[in-house]
Amino acid sequence: MFWELDWHSAVEYQKQELCRRVDSMSAEDFGKGTLDELAKRFAAEFALEPPTIFPENIEVSHREVEIDISGARHRDFSRRGPHYMKGTAIDVRLPFEGDKEMFRVKPSTFNYSPPRGQAKREHVEFTIQGVNLTKEQVKAEIDERVMAISEYLNFQAKSIGNFPNEIRQVAYQALEQRQKKLHADTDMISGLGYRVRE
Repeated sequence: MFWELDWHSAVEYQKQELCRRVDSMSAEDFGKGTLDELAKRFAAEFALEPPTIFPENIEVSHREVEIDISGARHRDFSRRGPHYMKGTAIDVRLPFEGDKEMFRVKPSTFNYSPPRGQAKREHVEFTIQGVNLTKEQVKAEIDERVMAISEYLNFQAKSIGNFPNEIRQVAYQALEQRQKKLHADTDMISGLGYRVRE
């Protein structure tokens, strides 16, 4: 997680998508508010906001798994090939609110140990597995994973900087240009002296 898309690319993508949306607006759409009001709405819609996680609402389940112990130092195997033991996998679900796509975005500040897991629609999933797991081990690893996710979300929050004002300005300028284009087209067609077909 937090590694697929760099922060600059995410910022530019939001700007481009906003401009595409504005370019599809009709003259009637501009009747839904002033340019400033419309710009505020677009800025809110295309904002980059880190999700909020809820560690207090974590859910867990367990299942039995085969674990490859071939590389275990304390075991001596007389024959080659993978060696397996019955182990336990703990599947963890960490609920969140917000845009799950933000879990793909690498903040401008980061370390080289990004959290492991998968962002689903309303929760982050990760698995802890091993042989002879103890509750202390599992709890410590869950806490460590949650702390790493929280750290990266804080990195994202710091990366936002002036982006809210920047995206609002982009929205206002795009709206202004689109409105001028629509007005110019209307003036041109009405100035031809023909009946305008609706």
